[in-house]
Amino acid sequence: MLELNSKQKQMKKITIYFQWISTLTIRPLTTIFAGLKVEGTQFLNTSQGPVIFITNHRGMFDPWLLASSLPFKNLKNLFPFRFATSIKFLNNPLLRPFLLMYGCFPVAPKSGTIEEVLKPSMDVFNDRKQSMLFFPEGKVVYPGMKAKARPGIAYLARESGWLVIPVGLSGAGKLNPLQFFTFRRKITVRIGQPFFYHEIAGKDEELIPVAEKMMKRVYKLMDEAPEPVKKPAYTHT
Repeated sequence: MLELNSKQKQMKKITIYFQWISTLTIRPLTTIFAGLKVEGTQFLNTSQGPVIFITNHRGMFDPWLLASSLPFKNLKNLFPFRFATSIKFLNNPLLRPFLLMYGCFPVAPKSGTIEEVLKPSMDVFNDRKQSMLFFPEGKVVYPGMKAKARPGIAYLARESGWLVIPVGLSGAGKLNPLQFFTFRRKITVRIGQPFFYHEIAGKDEELIPVAEKMMKRVYKLMDEAPEPVKKPAYTHT
């Protein structure tokens, strides 16, 4: 584990602050207007080490929804959350300051080998006093769409050795303000059995099938899972 420099420590404090503020704002709203239901909290242990959360991606608010839905007693040890974000969003001068303050870091899919693409992610793993959130499909996948697990999540789980917790998000796809504030949505966050990479991967097993195994654990937690396909769209992340 590498020591953070002063700038990184300051940014981490800002991220924790912003995530607490968003949690204290989003949690009451989703509870009141979307009947937020969180299941499987017994799988969260306040004394456990660093964690990778993996979940399905139904909309742009998924990172905020997941981070703000977990029990308060667990958040002290889980915060801050770090989110892998496409470089195209962080290159937006209007979005960049907010995304960085909230804990996002850049990834550039298809820009090199899997090791090159995921180096920024592995650098973030040097700080074990935080949690990571990844969307193994790499994009928003609505109900009925074909889902493609990418091998990057298997690579990160293998190389980091961190505990992985699958989470299924249901009811948040294509969410708009009218539906939300007129009580038309019911959002469920379902937490599953944690696991380590070595517990699900066979000896010398390729990354793609392991990533598919990981994503299947997420699908089982969803009310409506997308249709899986055998081959991922990308081979790098």
